[in-house]
Amino acid sequence: MPVPQASPADLERVLKESGLQLVQTKADVKVELPPEPEFVPAKRLRRPPPADLGQPLRMVETVKRE
Repeated sequence: MPVPQASPADLERVLKESGLQLVQTKADVKVELPPEPEFVPAKRLRRPPPADLGQPLRMVETVKRE
């Protein structure tokens, strides 16, 4: 079954009447993208050390005895 061919003027008229818009892309067009900015890591402040850092460690028993 042959498909009827419509002229470009008919196609534009039908699209305009229906409220649609024809969008075409071209594969051979070269698009130049802007260069990406250089990566700069975020500046973060270090946490201060805990206040009891210089004190000796304590041994804690974790075994439950009855």
